[in-house]
Amino acid sequence: MDRETDAMSKDLSEQRFEGQDLRGKNFFRGANLRGANLSRKKL
Repeated sequence: MDRETDAMSKDLSEQRFEGQDLRGKNFFRGANLRGANLSRKKL
């Protein structure tokens, strides 16, 4: 693989990781809120 292609694939993988990270944080935050609401209703 030449240097240019390598740099491009590195960019793509970093973006993909960033997207997963953001989705993960949003999902975790959403789950947290749902969990708090559920436990509040039980009490």
